[in-house]
Formats: sequence, structure tokens, C-alpha cells
Amino acid sequence: MPGLPERFANLDYGPVPEAATPAFEWIAAHGGTFGHWIGGAWTPPGEPLPVFNPATAQPLAAVSRGETANVMRAVEAAAAAQPGWQALASSQRAHLLTALAHQLQQHGLLFALLETLTTGQPVRESRERAVPLAVHQVATAARWAQLGERAFAGWEAVGVVAQLDSWSWPLVTLAGKVAPALAAGCTVVLKPSPQAPLTALLFATLTARAGLPPGVVNVVTGDDQTGTVLVRQSAVAGVAVSGSATVMRQVREATAGRGTRFILAPEGTLAVLVFADADLESAVAETVEALLGSQGRFGRASLRLLLQESCAGPFLTQLRARLERLRPGDPLDLTTDWGPLAAPGQRERLQRLCHRGVAEGATLWQPAWVLPAEGWWFPPTLFTNVAPTGTLARDLTGGPSLVVLTFRTPEEAMTLTTTLPSLHATSIWTENGSTALAVAHQVQASTVWVNVVDQLAAPHLIDRPVLLDYLRPRWRRVSPPPTATQQQAQHAPAPQRRDDQTGWLFIGGSQVRPASGMSRPVVTPAGRLLGTVGAGGPQDIQRAVAAARAAAPWSQLPAARRAHLLEALAEQLAARATELTRSLLRQNGGSARQARREVELGLQRLFRAAAWAAQGGGQVQETPGGGLLLALSEPVGVLGIVCPPERPLLAFLSLLAPALALGNRVVVVPSERHPLAALDVVRLFQSSDLPAGAVNLVTGESGPLAAALAAHADVDGLWYFAGGDIAAVEQLAASTRKRLWTGDHPFAWERDGEGEAFLYLATRRKHLRIAP
Repeated sequence: MPGLPERFANLDYGPVPEAATPAFEWIAAHGGTFGHWIGGAWTPPGEPLPVFNPATAQPLAAVSRGETANVMRAVEAAAAAQPGWQALASSQRAHLLTALAHQLQQHGLLFALLETLTTGQPVRESRERAVPLAVHQVATAARWAQLGERAFAGWEAVGVVAQLDSWSWPLVTLAGKVAPALAAGCTVVLKPSPQAPLTALLFATLTARAGLPPGVVNVVTGDDQTGTVLVRQSAVAGVAVSGSATVMRQVREATAGRGTRFILAPEGTLAVLVFADADLESAVAETVEALLGSQGRFGRASLRLLLQESCAGPFLTQLRARLERLRPGDPLDLTTDWGPLAAPGQRERLQRLCHRGVAEGATLWQPAWVLPAEGWWFPPTLFTNVAPTGTLARDLTGGPSLVVLTFRTPEEAMTLTTTLPSLHATSIWTENGSTALAVAHQVQASTVWVNVVDQLAAPHLIDRPVLLDYLRPRWRRVSPPPTATQQQAQHAPAPQRRDDQTGWLFIGGSQVRPASGMSRPVVTPAGRLLGTVGAGGPQDIQRAVAAARAAAPWSQLPAARRAHLLEALAEQLAARATELTRSLLRQNGGSARQARREVELGLQRLFRAAAWAAQGGGQVQETPGGGLLLALSEPVGVLGIVCPPERPLLAFLSLLAPALALGNRVVVVPSERHPLAALDVVRLFQSSDLPAGAVNLVTGESGPLAAALAAHADVDGLWYFAGGDIAAVEQLAASTRKRLWTGDHPFAWERDGEGEAFLYLATRRKHLRIAP
């Protein structure tokens, strides 16, 4: 036995085990086998699906494999409860959510134990980070519910929301989805990960103790097939899903044509960028935290370490030394740093990845410590000398692996980030504030940290945009426009014919001929030929998207400058209001008063969008421990807009104005029947100061042009209002993972053609956390 001098010399840790008795007693109280939680009560257990303890690879409990009948019953219970839950006063929902937060806090130790036993996450992490954050999320959602009737006037709950969770930090991801959905007035059917379903089942029972009505929260356990059945239910109005890009694409394809709201939390790459002037010691410590988090709160995030060449050697030396000092062992021991993987399949995949990386020339390093013999263990793995085009750089490696790439300049670092697979978070390390902010604005990630890796600030923040994910505007529905057959019977237009005059498109700041060389006749409601427009096709969409992509300077302009340019454009249009009114009257028929009103409202939309552009930018708030959290609103990017057939000028300006004002570059397909109204407007763009390519217009058949936009990989978002085969458009958009907004019913454009919904859909959120 070592004496006192040896003990002081080694300063080794003794075991500090956390007794798991409460968790085992809770499991035993249910007989070790769980049914589903539906309509506020347990169902009898069905076909067992074992839940393992990854630290020992031994069965811990069994849940039921959800069958179609279970899923349908859960959705029916949620649908039955939703009207009553939404009808509650927002203060009542807030009171019940506050009670739920108290229940979570009271059962915090039980949650921490279950999370550790099912995921292998060290109990210190579960108890000190996961549980407090989950409680905070529910309490924050309760506060938003308290403000609901005032803060979200004009919005209503989406309805029944299906939620598919992964095994990473299950309590936090569950609370981050369920709490805002409940605050918004939605009801929930949750399908937890088969690796870690127990925290979800405990959470469900606590909703009953907190007083939530039966059916508001339902949990159906099972495998991927259960999740597929759930999202296919027609009563499901929204889907919140955590997972890979493949999983999200499959979910969107399965729900195409229903106008389903998607709340996506993609798994991807977490990049750590370290510049030579950084505090290397702090950067090393936070990088190790990120690597530890790859088994828990950062889930299956694929870690990339981007080092400036001049500091790469010292940084890696410190990093290896720090990893050697980590303590692997029993995750229930409070002194344990390194726990097991959550599933055995991860270990085999990581082993294959190591062999592939070494075969391609990468250098592999792992610490020398010995892992336990039982369970699903894998050491932290460092890959250096990685080729930027190799498998390790291109694929989502996931798990406790860290791929190292080097760069010389900030510009080279930005180029490297564009090659990373599904980048979703970035940590920037530099003492130069200008460099930090410049890189933070340029990097294409939804979460950016400066001199910190702070999982507590974002992406688990519940703010106003998170609530809007579970709400929809209260649109006023109007009668659908006449079908193409009805229009032909009503207007009796002259037969379409080849015309010697070739129409023009507007691409890259100038009028251009369509690739087909063909034109389309435009007729009045009485059938008189007004003129021709270009018959655009996929090649023209390709040209327009390329021009929009090249117009990136428009997105980078200061908001005040964009507002000034749009105000100038609106003033030019106002000077031609009489001419626009006459043109609209010739094209669309109706009364002079209606045409004049449409022009006035369209101009009003443009002026107001300019005002919103000047007021945008985001919010700033303090975070615990100091520092600032900036919630930034950035443009979606290249946005495709397919206008409805009705209200050709008003609908065009109502959609174009907010998209353009908030920095998007747009490719617009105007009204198929009445495209001249949009052409009258865009001709002014040639004499304006808008950058070439910021606005592009392609006339033609809405269906094929919308399909080309939906399938185009360089289009970041699509607003589709032309009716027709919405399911086909959604299928194509799902394959390219773009943001999609479909008008599933005709709008009352006079009343509903502007507002917060348009601004919300024209931006994407970025959280920027700056350390003190």
C-alpha cells in the first residue's frame, strides 16, 4: 500500500461511485418491461425491444416495439387532445409547464441515472449539465407560453407534432422539442431512440403528475420502422427530427404533399478553428470538452480541428498530453471522464474508419490507457496528415474521433469549411476581434462560438423563432382560383401559336432570350393578344440560379444600404403608378379601382419591406458566466419563388419584397397567366443600383420551372404558390434538403400578404456566442 509521500506524488483519484439504486428500483417497479404511454396511461407491453447498458453490454430493461396500431392510437389521442390544449388560456399552459419543470427538477437524479445507464454518458455530465438544461428549457417555454396571446397574436398551433429523437443527450433534446411545442399549443407523439428510451418514458409519466391533460404528450417506443409509420400518419401536421441528412430526407419524402411543417436538428460537423494568436491552453481544454461531448451532448457530431500551420505543432503536443490524462471507467463514477459508446454498431464503424484512414495515408494516434474489457468502448482518436480530399475529411466520421486539417490564412480556413460535410457548428479561437467576427459572419453554420465551445447557450436556446417553428399564421382562406379548364372556358383565349416576336427573360441584370428561343402568348381575359413572353425552361433556371449565386454582394450589404436601395426602387415604381395601373387593368381585367388598389398595396409592401430590412439584424443577450449571445438573422441564400396565378402584381411584390429586403438573391417565376405585371416591374431593375443577379425572372409554365428550382442543388429555399402537384415539388425539394414553403391554399393577398411570417421564412438563424 503506498505511503503518504507516494500519495502526494501521484495525487491519484479514488472512486466516487453514484448509487444507481433509484434507477433500478424504478425499472423494477415496472417489471423491467415497459409499454407505450398513450392518452395519459400505460399500454400493455408488446413485442420486447431490449435496452442495454453500454458500459457492460448487459440488458437493462425492455420496451415495446411500436406497431402500426400503437402509432395510430397515439396520434388519435394527440389529435383528440389538441383542440382543448390549444383552447386553454396561454397563462394556463404556462402554469402547467412550470409545474412540469418542477417535476423534472425533483426527479433530476433519477433522470441523470437513466441517461447515464442507457447512453454511457458520465453521470457528472448528466447530473450537472443535462438535467439543469432540460429544466431550464421547460421553464423558458413556460415563460413564452405566458406571453403567448400577446407575443404571438395572429399565429396558431401547427397541430399534432411527431418527434423523432436520437440517443445523444436524450433528455435535453426531448425537452428542447416537447417544451416549445406544448407552449405553442401543439400536442406531441414522441418516438425516442431505441438505445435510450427510458428518459422519455419517465418524462411522459411526469406530465401526468404535473397536471397536463391526457393525450397532450404520448410516447411510442420502437425502431426506425416505428418512426416511419408515425410520420406517415395523415393527422401529423409537423415533424421534429434529430438525425442524419439521410434520415431527414427520408422523412420529408415520406410526408411530401401534406404541407407538413418540419423542425430539423441535423447531425453534422462541429469545426474548431484555431488561429496562431489564440490562447492555446484554453483552446486545447475546450477541444477536449468537445471530444468528450461527442459521446453525449454533441451526439454523433463529426469533429474537425482546423489549425493554423504556425501553431499546429504546439497545439497537438498539448492536446495529446491532455487526452493521456483523461480517466476512462465506470460512467457512474463521478471521477470518470470517458465513458463507452452508446451502441455496438458505432464501434465497428469507427474501427473500419480507422483502417480506411490509415490506408489513405493518415496518421492515427490514441492514448495509451487501457479500456474496460466489457461494454462498448472506444478511445479518443486523433487523425493527422489527412488529405483534404480523403475519406476522413469528406465523410461524417462521428464518435470520439478528431480529424486535423491545417491552413495558412483566414481565407484558406473559410475554403476548408466549405468542404466539410454538413457543417452545423463552429468554434473560432483567436485574440483578434476583427478576425473572429469576419469568420463568424462568413462561416455557413447555424451555431458559432468565439473562444468557447458552449453547449449551454446554443443550439439548445428556446427563443421566439423556436416557438414560431411550432406555429403557423392564421391565414384567411379564400375561394380557389379557377382551374385551367375553367379559365379557358371563361376567357376563351385565342389558340396559342408560334409568334415571330421572341419574349425576353430577366437574368443577371439584363434581358436575355430563353434558351429554347420560344415565346408564349399572353392574352387578356377577353382573349385578345397582349404580347409574348419567353418560354423559359430548365436551362434558363440554371442560368438564373448561377447569376443569383454570383450576386453574393447583395447579401453582404449592410441592412441600411439594402433598405435605401429598395426605397429608391419603390419610389421609381410609385412615379409610374398610373402606368402600372393601366397595364394591370389591360392584363387582368376587373375594375380600375381594383387595379389601382393592387398597385397601391404592392408599393406599400415594398416600402414596408425596406423598413424591416433597416430594423433587422438580430438580438443580443447576456449569458450565464458573462459573455454575449447574438441571435442573428441571415438570409436563406438563393431563394426560388413561384408566384400564384391570381393577383399578378400584388402577389409578386408581396413575395419578392421581404425576400429581397432580408438579403436573399431571388429567382422568380411570375404568374403563368399574367406575367407582364412582373415584367413591368423588373424592367426598372436595369436602371436601379441593385447588383446584377440579385433579382432574376423566368417566365413560362409554373410546374416545370418549379420542378427545376426544387431539384437544383444551389437553390437554398423555395416558396411555391402556384398550386398543382405540390407533392412532386416537395419530393424534389426533399432530395436537395432545401427549405420549402408551399401555399397549400389560396391567400387573401390584400390582408395576409405581409407580416412576420414572411420575414421569418426569408431568414435563417445563427447563434453567435462570444466568451467574456
